[in-house]
Amino acid sequence: SKIHKTYGGKFGALKESTINDYLKANNKNQSEMEQAIDNFIRSCAGYCVATYILGIGDRHSGNIMVTDKGNLFHIDFGHFLGNFKTKFGIKRERTAFVFTEEMAFVMGKKSSKDFLMFEEYCVRGYNLVRKNGHFLISIFMMMLSAGMPELSSSSDLEYLVNQLALDFSEHEACAKFKKEIQESLNSNWRR
Repeated sequence: SKIHKTYGGKFGALKESTINDYLKANNKNQSEMEQAIDNFIRSCAGYCVATYILGIGDRHSGNIMVTDKGNLFHIDFGHFLGNFKTKFGIKRERTAFVFTEEMAFVMGKKSSKDFLMFEEYCVRGYNLVRKNGHFLISIFMMMLSAGMPELSSSSDLEYLVNQLALDFSEHEACAKFKKEIQESLNSNWRR
């Protein structure tokens, strides 16, 4: 949110170029900017896969951070496994993860080489986690006794199991995740 205010003013969240302008201001030469964009693409892909599988909620611009070198990360993990907040009965989380036009702009928009690389990192990461899905589920099962309100019974793991889609082929999982990217990108709710 500070990047939005500083580099875009009151309506910084509505401008496509805000994050890109921030990165340009902090990476003066072409080599630094290329590295920042690469960092952004890779970390954004990791963020999308992780928040999708783990069902991280409360994803607003105050909880999504970007370093001056392009690394995107999330803070505040109080809501996970699909336990998303509602306000006045309205779901605050309307997409599986946050990926906006502003984020795609840093990558050169939807059909660019960098955007296609982002998609590739996402589907590779998603399938890599899926290959280790049973291990991940076992780790979460071991945490049932930790006293976390959103992870207190084995039924709380259903969200994780569904997101991993272990019965899908690798090809089906790729298509599923690419569809989630497009749905997130086309959602105006986040803006």
